[in-house]
Amino acid sequence: MHPTTFISLIFIFTAALVIGGLSFLLPERIKKRSWLILTFILILTVIFFSIRPVIIKHETKVATEHLELHLKNMHPNESWVITDTDEYRFKNVTYLHVIFDNEPNIVYMYMIDGSQIYQIDMWLFKQTNETDEIEPLHDERKL
Repeated sequence: MHPTTFISLIFIFTAALVIGGLSFLLPERIKKRSWLILTFILILTVIFFSIRPVIIKHETKVATEHLELHLKNMHPNESWVITDTDEYRFKNVTYLHVIFDNEPNIVYMYMIDGSQIYQIDMWLFKQTNETDEIEPLHDERKL
């Protein structure tokens, strides 16, 4: 679970407990309405946080398919591995990491925004020798 998700859940359930506790001080008819609203909010929270991983997984799958097509066009006759980042939030933009098989020491970061694909960053995954200079072969930012 992502830390911000955990904090959100703590905030929602704490607010529900406080409102539920304060509802005991209210008149009977208002107390019933407040309990009904609290129940509704808690059910929506559980549904949202249950469905959210499925939606994010689908968004990542679609972005991966777009990136696969882009890489096949830009770098034919090559192979690679695509991994997603550890950001599990709803966003319009998806970030994916690519490691090419002929260049295993460099990780390329791609941003997928709808149908637009940009290579936004790259970094050395691990370096065998400090004096080795590695020239990236798949740098799309200079094109």
